[in-house]
Amino acid sequence: MAGEPGAVAEGRRVARHHGLAGPRRPRGKSFAAALIERSGLAPAEWLRRYLRAYYVPLLHSFYAYDLVYMPHGENVILVLEDGVVRRAVYKDIAEEIAVMDPDAVLPPEVSRIAVDVPDDMKLLSIFTDVFDCFFRFLAANLAEEGTLPEADFWRTVAEITREYQASVPELADKFTRYDMFTPEFPSPASTASNSATTSRWST
Repeated sequence: MAGEPGAVAEGRRVARHHGLAGPRRPRGKSFAAALIERSGLAPAEWLRRYLRAYYVPLLHSFYAYDLVYMPHGENVILVLEDGVVRRAVYKDIAEEIAVMDPDAVLPPEVSRIAVDVPDDMKLLSIFTDVFDCFFRFLAANLAEEGTLPEADFWRTVAEITREYQASVPELADKFTRYDMFTPEFPSPASTASNSATTSRWST
């Protein structure tokens, strides 16, 4: 019921995030493509609104607070209205959260979440958990259905990243230090060759 704590406003509904990258339904569209169609928006505009709701908070948590958490499908609830993603709700993240600043001043009861991570590995929280584990599947599904070419998907992700960066110029030094537009980033897998993974998007 609207107005109660945790309630969803009338006319809105919720869905688990992982459904967006799920397989196409038999004889039908994927969940993401069906939402885009229902919204009446151009696919890239629908994607922009989804990214502002889901992806931008992850960027801000990282750049403003050195805070990362696991934004996988079971931990994220999307609030939808007429097929458009209005906001994202993150839940059950207490055991999958970290402050990547070992010198952070935290209350003793949560001091365990402060971790020391090499600078060149910190952005893997975005590149791996978001880009590799989710966005690449969503992008592939939308492309295979003819809804949105992959190049346009990644171009829109880059656009929203730059839009976020422009909105918080006081974090410019951190954007340089942790460059979202680096052509390569380290692989999370430990290999003898210390291989690098090529960034998927176009700048």
